[in-house]
Amino acid sequence: MHVHTLKWTLKVLTFCGYFRPVSWTSPRRKFLYNVYTIFVVIILITSFISQILDIVFNVETQEELSDNFCITFSALNSLGKLSSLLLGRKMILNLIDMLQSDPLRPLNKEEMEIRSRHDRIIEKLSIAYTIPIELSAIFIWITSIFTSLKIDKLPIRVWLPFDYKSTLFVFVLTYVYQFLSTLFITIVIVGSDNLFNGLLIHVYCQFEILQHRLSNIKTGQEYTAKQCAYHHNRIYKFAKVVNEKFSIMTSVQFLVTTTTICFSLYRLTQITLYSQILSAIFFMIAAFIQIFYFCWHGNETKLKSLEISNTIFASNWMSLNESSKKILLTIMLRSMKPIELSSAFIFPINLESFKNLLKSSYSIFNVIQQA
Repeated sequence: MHVHTLKWTLKVLTFCGYFRPVSWTSPRRKFLYNVYTIFVVIILITSFISQILDIVFNVETQEELSDNFCITFSALNSLGKLSSLLLGRKMILNLIDMLQSDPLRPLNKEEMEIRSRHDRIIEKLSIAYTIPIELSAIFIWITSIFTSLKIDKLPIRVWLPFDYKSTLFVFVLTYVYQFLSTLFITIVIVGSDNLFNGLLIHVYCQFEILQHRLSNIKTGQEYTAKQCAYHHNRIYKFAKVVNEKFSIMTSVQFLVTTTTICFSLYRLTQITLYSQILSAIFFMIAAFIQIFYFCWHGNETKLKSLEISNTIFASNWMSLNESSKKILLTIMLRSMKPIELSSAFIFPINLESFKNLLKSSYSIFNVIQQA
């Protein structure tokens, strides 16, 4: 497999226990990495269960529930995304390999430049997306050092089957466990989100490559027109597989984002400590960024797929033979139905959905506040 595609994202996924380094070919290293993957999964599962049990056994007020819900839904989101990635690992790796095979691979210098430009965009956006998400987690732990540690309190609400205050060793061990769980939760979310959006960027990278090929069709090159039609069809199939693979993941993300925004807004109306206020704001900003990241790239993919008709119309199609014109007409007719990514195969992933989600979140927040 070509690791130059989605290089930064695959590094993050390696840390998550999802993508074993290509150089680790020995049975011993494979075994160790599998053990590490199991360790990450156990951390995520136990973290989620302990937070659910906190709701069952410890939560008594709305304020306590709102403190718990944001972290619990983040843990659920992370666990769901990692499970989905692990179960569909072969399919995702096949998608990455497809980008290096005909007709999706670049064929000349100009197409290589288009691919390289989009690879650089993916790297920059992935890093830019990772920073605020990780900063929100780091901020929680920095504030906990100055607040929670003074009163021997854990920074995250959980139910534990033991007294974590019994000894200093037990407290430190529990504190480190919570730190690792938060780290893995955010890293898994960042890695899976960057993978999904990186694949979407490659979809409209392919449309730009196709536009370049359509613009350079010349008289008497019927085979080239057929290749463009085949390329166009493969892009649609590629996008369909991406949508199918990540549909459940995006559905969970919409649910988690709505819940996080609602309870973060509610917490802001109830808390008075500056550290808690900033923590709630960071959580809300992170949720906004996550869902906007999805909707923006889904919207761009749709718009890019609609540009093909204009590209064909602007090309030198008048000089082509009748057979080539018919092929181009078929591509134009197909492009009139754009690629529409959807969550749970129902809700479209675009900027309109982002606006509707914000409106819905605010409406739910008003209901919670009145209740």
